[in-house]
Amino acid sequence: MRARACLVQVDDQFHDEAKTAAKKRDEKHVQDLSVSKYYFHGITENMTNPCDADNHPPNIIPAVHALTGCDTTSAIFGFGKKTVFKLIRKSPSKFTNLQNFDKIDFSTSLSAARELISSLYDPEDKFASSHVDLNKLRVKLATCKDTSLLRLPPSEPAFNEHVLRSFLQTKIWMSSHLDHPNPLSPYEYGWSSHGQDPVYFLGMMRRPISCKI
Repeated sequence: MRARACLVQVDDQFHDEAKTAAKKRDEKHVQDLSVSKYYFHGITENMTNPCDADNHPPNIIPAVHALTGCDTTSAIFGFGKKTVFKLIRKSPSKFTNLQNFDKIDFSTSLSAARELISSLYDPEDKFASSHVDLNKLRVKLATCKDTSLLRLPPSEPAFNEHVLRSFLQTKIWMSSHLDHPNPLSPYEYGWSSHGQDPVYFLGMMRRPISCKI
């Protein structure tokens, strides 16, 4: 069974009001992101694990959840939620910018998200100098060993689009406790519409190569 959730960030005194506001939107499940503890529901209820403030700040959860796959964003092949949170518990200081993912400028959010994704694919930091560019990390991982294409990180253009969508979803979650949150346009976060015409990928799918034999 796929987990569905509405992530709500509230102070304790606004807990009941936030749940009421979320229920007005007909959400099936409401998960509470409080100032001290957050319960993350995985595939089944018995996988529920508490993430407390001693391990990492609870404000980091919405951004991480969106970046690693939810109902509106793509999952990362080969990395489940348990793997992601083990990584964060191991090195929480590396991901502090994700606490304010929805508030900082997009360039900083992009860098913070890139560090998370790079660390998933290179958890031992063998290629730490390539963590600033996923294209370079792809090359390093592809050439250091026999690696399946499915096990390589996304290209920078694809990653940029993914972060835009995650950025939007995180903003929606972080304002979900409000009765009247500010409307957000998907068109400002990478989405586009051309009627019945297909929307083509804007980035370069691969590097130009020579056809000379």
